[in-house]
Amino acid sequence: MTNTTQARRRAEALVGQMTLEEKLSQIVETAEAVERLGIPKYYHGNEALHGVVRPGRFTVFPQAIAFGAMFDDELLETIADAISTEARAKYFFGEQEENGGKPYEGLYNGLLTFWSPDLNLARDPRWGRTAETYGEDPYLAGKNGAAFVRGIQGKDDNYIKAVATPKHFTANNEEHNRFSCNAVMSEKTFREYHLEPFRMAVQEGHAEAVMAAYNAINGVPCHENRRMLTDILRGEWGFDGYVTSDCGGVSSLWDSHHKEPDEVSAAAAALNAGVDHECSDHFFKRYLKEALEKGMVTQQRIDEAVTRVLTARIKAGQLDPPESLPWYKTPFSVIGCEKHGQLAYEAAVKSAVLLKNNGILPLKDRDITVAVCGNNADIAQFGDYSGVPVHHPVTPLEGIKAYQNVTVRYAPWQFTETGED
Repeated sequence: MTNTTQARRRAEALVGQMTLEEKLSQIVETAEAVERLGIPKYYHGNEALHGVVRPGRFTVFPQAIAFGAMFDDELLETIADAISTEARAKYFFGEQEENGGKPYEGLYNGLLTFWSPDLNLARDPRWGRTAETYGEDPYLAGKNGAAFVRGIQGKDDNYIKAVATPKHFTANNEEHNRFSCNAVMSEKTFREYHLEPFRMAVQEGHAEAVMAAYNAINGVPCHENRRMLTDILRGEWGFDGYVTSDCGGVSSLWDSHHKEPDEVSAAAAALNAGVDHECSDHFFKRYLKEALEKGMVTQQRIDEAVTRVLTARIKAGQLDPPESLPWYKTPFSVIGCEKHGQLAYEAAVKSAVLLKNNGILPLKDRDITVAVCGNNADIAQFGDYSGVPVHHPVTPLEGIKAYQNVTVRYAPWQFTETGED
């Protein structure tokens, strides 16, 4: 029913009928319903890094770092398409099938907006979120990111299947001081390394949203970096979606980076730099009215932010009858189906990296004794932003035991009496 131009016109018409309070209620994590205008309540920000996280059960695919190890962006696009297909099935029929006909609330209401993929580059294996990334190479990350975005958002001419949100824009590579880090770099490093994956996701993948990063770059926090969020993202790359904050990113301008003297100034600085939507803390909803009254922001800029966010929701079909959308006939049974399970298996096989194989592998048809040790031996570790699988996951121990002619000696990890391992 709607392409970008039509969706924007509808959004502009809705914004023109809203009060200031209603406008501000739409550009925060949990958007309130505006019933008189037919706008439903909506939570922005599910996760789909390697499968939909909530609500309920979904196909869980290998972690993002495994996707990077596949070196197969076409397969990744197919996997991302499967992820958003499962999201659509849950969006249409989940409440009836698994929630007793009751509407999903809170975090479980956000089935069509995904804060994925993570296009930060894994410069140091000690970084706790390396597994969320596609590795350290900007070209590989960019190709994978663009493919993931295309798969999530679909190929329909009128609607998007779900909103993909490449994050964290940009140079977000450490955790210990994540809210106040200042990443110092040359213009060459900035352009050719940290920006490049995002450029590809925007220009080749046509991402509907982008999430800003907590850190600063050369002294300027990303959430108030107009050069990056507006001049480069929109002016150079032609991005026409919306920018969302990382959760608490707007408030960090005041309480972590200490770049702004108060909450009102932090909200105004983020909005003026190019942030359209806020996750957590709700500084936009709480302080932009005062910022407007003080002349720190304009009504035009607020309206533009609301229009961008609503445009994406309209493109996702949230304001249209479900039966009018192209994926309405997607059966609920597609969630965790055999086809998607085979995709997950193919990705796992393609991502396997052997540093050296002296002939022991594969184990098949070998009469051999294998020691399986450690605290992860009998646990299926899915990593960050993981959903709950439809089917029982096979642990390493279970998988090895399943081979014929293999004797397994299992030694679980244990604490000593002194508490030392």
